[in-house]
Amino acid sequence: MVKTIYGKLVITFIGVVAVSIIITFLLTNLFYQRKASDFLEQRMIEDATEITRIQSKLPAYVLPDWLQSMSKLQFNILLIREDGRQLHFGNQNDRWQIDNEIVQSVLAGNTYRGMKQFGYRPGFVGVPFTRNGVHYAIFLRPASNHSINQFGQMMMIVLSVTIVVGTILFLVAARLLSKPIRTISQAMKQVAKGDYNVQVEVTSRDEIGELSRIFNMMTKELSSIEAMRQEFVSNVSHEIRTPLTSIRGFARALSQTANEQEAKYLQIIEQESERLSKISANLLKLASLDTIKLNMTRFGLDEQIRMAVAACVPLWSVKQLHIEADLRKVEIDGDEDLLNQVWMNLLSNSIKFTPNEGQIHIQLTSTPTYATIIITDSGIGIAEEDIPRIFDRFYKADRSRTSQTSGSGLGLSIVRKIVKLHGGNIEIRSQLDKGTSVIVTLPLYQYK
Repeated sequence: MVKTIYGKLVITFIGVVAVSIIITFLLTNLFYQRKASDFLEQRMIEDATEITRIQSKLPAYVLPDWLQSMSKLQFNILLIREDGRQLHFGNQNDRWQIDNEIVQSVLAGNTYRGMKQFGYRPGFVGVPFTRNGVHYAIFLRPASNHSINQFGQMMMIVLSVTIVVGTILFLVAARLLSKPIRTISQAMKQVAKGDYNVQVEVTSRDEIGELSRIFNMMTKELSSIEAMRQEFVSNVSHEIRTPLTSIRGFARALSQTANEQEAKYLQIIEQESERLSKISANLLKLASLDTIKLNMTRFGLDEQIRMAVAACVPLWSVKQLHIEADLRKVEIDGDEDLLNQVWMNLLSNSIKFTPNEGQIHIQLTSTPTYATIIITDSGIGIAEEDIPRIFDRFYKADRSRTSQTSGSGLGLSIVRKIVKLHGGNIEIRSQLDKGTSVIVTLPLYQYK
């Protein structure tokens, strides 16, 4: 999540708020403790002095109960005799120990002021008094439920709630802010795949809205350039078909009266003319796929693949390949002629690049909504760096193309175009010298 703008916004917000709240808490708590301690210390000394005055008028047997009742006024009371005996009044969980040096100082008649000397721990005050000739030291400390001790806890609760609520609200805000960026990111991925007709919705007039408008302008220009390019390729391909046909015809006619050397050259001319004619036909096919309307029918996909395998018998029988087909009965909505070209192209590629006595395995499975076709061969494989570009027009992987097996580099482009037109996906997995798997996924149903 941290790699996304949304994640960075959230982490930055939480970090800034957390640091701000910690600093605010420390400064506020310190200020409150200092200001409140002065007032509370004086008040506690006055209360302790009043206690010592009143106790002198009370009978000894009443004194413990009276001190216990006084401790309910948010104070813990510690009474120490000069012989070291101690009596604690108040919350038993709030017992505390006092240094002997402080005790002796108070027993000697000094008043102790210690509210500021223990940092964030509760401080205390001590006042001396004498009863029946015995010296006592009485110490008062704020109880845990005293307002000065509860202030920090309340501050922590309030600030914690602030962090939680603020984080939740910022998560929602950050998601709304980053949504247009995610939309543009997804659209750019589509453009990278060759879809120049994508547009994003402009919902604001800020920098993101401006970016969306510029993106839409860019895709319109790219779409226009792509249309011009396709029209140019289509026109050129169409125009050169007739001259190529004439060249091939003349070469064939001349070879009937030519000598052996001339016939050899004429055969090369005829072969190259045939190859150029195929490239021209494939270019026209690619151009037509951009505007073609699919002739959708429902047919048996397993039977179609089985017929394609049978049509390739002359190719794989010569190389003595072992063909294995595991085809589950599947019916699909699609353009039967175009999908047949997909299987013929993929099968001919597998046969072409699989050595003699190799293996080709064809598998057809389905889910309630999709059919998956996997064609795996034991051929020469494709280098990892070539796989991302294998569907590009005219691209030929160095290792998988030789003078005997070279093609136009348009076959897989046509295959991917047909599969995409059907709402499917095609993926290639391959390793050099280990073989290749082509995975085609097609939806079973086409919804209009």
